[in-house]
Amino acid sequence: MVLNFVLFFIATSTIYADDSCSEIKPLSAVGRARDQDWTGWCFANTTADLASAELGVRISSGDVAISHHLVDPKSIKSYLKQYPGLDTKNLNIPNTLSEDILDIKPNNFFAYDSSPMEDSSRMHIKHNGIMGVGGDEDYALLAAGSRGFCKEDSLPSGPNIDLRNLNELNQFQAHNKINTNYISDPNLRDVVGKTLEWADSKCTSRIHPPYPFIPQKIAIAKDASDFNKMPPAERQQKQKKLIENIDQTLNNRKPVAVGIDVNNLTNSDWADGTIDHSVLIMGRRKVGNSCQYLIRNSGGRDCSIFLNKLDPTKNCVPEYGAIWVDLQNIPSLYSAISIKSPQNQNRKLSNLRDVTK
Repeated sequence: MVLNFVLFFIATSTIYADDSCSEIKPLSAVGRARDQDWTGWCFANTTADLASAELGVRISSGDVAISHHLVDPKSIKSYLKQYPGLDTKNLNIPNTLSEDILDIKPNNFFAYDSSPMEDSSRMHIKHNGIMGVGGDEDYALLAAGSRGFCKEDSLPSGPNIDLRNLNELNQFQAHNKINTNYISDPNLRDVVGKTLEWADSKCTSRIHPPYPFIPQKIAIAKDASDFNKMPPAERQQKQKKLIENIDQTLNNRKPVAVGIDVNNLTNSDWADGTIDHSVLIMGRRKVGNSCQYLIRNSGGRDCSIFLNKLDPTKNCVPEYGAIWVDLQNIPSLYSAISIKSPQNQNRKLSNLRDVTK
């Protein structure tokens, strides 16, 4: 027991030895709180936040998820080739759609349970349709950027809105404007084309930045479960570098999407075991000897979802759906993703334009 305490003390002292912890006020450009409800789209919410902060416009998380799940990976590679000299090494671009999408039966593509959850007016999203499938923030940035970012006002998302979108999708009459021959199953091909066409009908004026948003990703483990299997000393050493990267990104006034085990942050009674979750770090402050980070969840403005040990009464910021946390209380932190600055540091987004497709 004494040895374990000493090892923990040495490790945490090493990670948090930097006492600078300069204040970074909440990066308000990410906008008001988001709510993924019971979808698997936490990744899309944090990705939309990264893009929103970069563009100064609130981006649709629903459209980000659709792009991530359904766009032809080859079209993303073609998009990037339009920018000679762009560093695209080690980018996470698969050759096909994910197995999680390809395994969905077409008649379950828009599946949800129409009965309200207990003690709630919300509907429970079934996890055998597109809205139950998670994803990766780095690939989501590339997929959404290849099509152009959609404003939240054009395709809103959130509790009950997502279900309204599903109902609208079911009734949408597609005109087969989108080539989906990259999918072998003709029935799935039709429903994918219909979904992409519906999104484009909502997002008639997409935002095309003057340069691609290339993700900068540092991952010390594949997921939270993989992270937990690492020897403690190795975890602590790698996590130190991860936090240094987070601090550098915050110092540049940019938010960071991070991967954690949701059980470190929220009261997840529904979570059985380790559950990967994507959240956003959007601020930093010093409170006494503690360096705290503002972690934005995608659970709306409800402060009661955060663990009591994090003292949400004092530390929750409902406007952003976030809570101030010392990272020592988030031991599962295993990845960080942000948007790389353009190669020309003086290049601004001042020539940002809306391009109507």
